[in-house]
Amino acid sequence: NDGIVEGDESLILGIDSPTNATRGPQYIHTIKIVDPPEVSFATVSSTQPENAGVTWLKVELSKGSTQDVTVSFAHAGSAAWGAGKDYVTSPGSLTIPSGSLSGMLKVEVKDDKFDEVDEIAMISLSSPVHAVFGKNTSHKLTIIDDDDPPQISFFVPTQVVSEEIGVFTTILTLSEISGKTITLPYTLSGTTTSGDYTIHDPSPLIIPPGTSSVDIQMDIHEGDGMEEDETLIISLDSPQHAVLGSISDQTIVITESSAQPTVNFAAANTNLVEGDLVVNLYVQLNN
Repeated sequence: NDGIVEGDESLILGIDSPTNATRGPQYIHTIKIVDPPEVSFATVSSTQPENAGVTWLKVELSKGSTQDVTVSFAHAGSAAWGAGKDYVTSPGSLTIPSGSLSGMLKVEVKDDKFDEVDEIAMISLSSPVHAVFGKNTSHKLTIIDDDDPPQISFFVPTQVVSEEIGVFTTILTLSEISGKTITLPYTLSGTTTSGDYTIHDPSPLIIPPGTSSVDIQMDIHEGDGMEEDETLIISLDSPQHAVLGSISDQTIVITESSAQPTVNFAAANTNLVEGDLVVNLYVQLNN
């Protein structure tokens, strides 16, 4: 190892004028001495905001070379690579010309418009030509999300339903989809009692990533006889990975389905003997 930048070399050995032997047909041997540089990323990690646009990664050689060095790239991590995805790199294969010590890989970061967790792009060197891998064969790029969390709210502040409806669903909407799991607690109040309804989606609601709306489904139970209209109030509490929108409470008015009762005397007449008496006359309702 002479430490000189010189590229590949060849040493040719030949058999010449042997004694007590005859030179055969294979009397030439060539030894190829390879002298490639090491290729590496200049840094092992970096951090960029989602709205960074274009950033660059330096790929460098340990020494110069008389040959062009070419290296490709592989992609892994939680960030998606490719057109229309979280990021894209170019060129697909980077060439460092002979005599140069480095080249630059272009990284374009896409600025999407929904809240998500920070993402990791693992970019690795692959298939070097006229070079060997150096120390830093991978670069970890952390993409920091810069979007506000979505707002979550009821579609309308009030809904009116009959107690005969049976199954009833109220809808919560998100202002935009999120890349995070949202946890949304809520409380119940109003003039109803627990026997008037059964909730099928209890608090807290778990809203998975990519969801634009979520339902609260319940059974409304029909009571016996006539009663006043009742209210069930659903009040949203502070969510995780979201904020409350303008309509954070909804009042569900449950109207009475039974007709008004009729009132009658229990009997059409009563016969009494005159005297100091207290007479009980019974009045009845039909329901």
